Amino acid sequence: MLRYLTLAHWHRCCNALWRYSPKSVPIELLNRQVQFKVCDIYLPDPQTVMGKLYGNCVLEGRVLNVTESDVGAKFAVVEVRELENPVVVAVERITDVV
Repeated sequence: MLRYLTLAHWHRCCNALWRYSPKSVPIELLNRQVQFKVCDIYLPDPQTVMGKLYGNCVLEGRVLNVTESDVGAKFAVVEVRELENPVVVAVERITDVV
């Protein structure tokens, strides 16, 4: 038979706007190493997590196109081998490959 523990009160304060209803967690999960997909993270949003983990990593790619906005800002459409779709980057943030 599974034993359950009630989540701590502090967890309710993670997001004041979120309506929290206390739930139970199987005690077997406490202090265990687990795996999950980044896209399954509920809070904070997955983009925030990825930014914190990999925000300073340098990507390399090939410029497919350069465009300019109505206010004069220039952007490059860059194909990155590891990504399925091209990304858009401000031209001033791009450095040449050495």
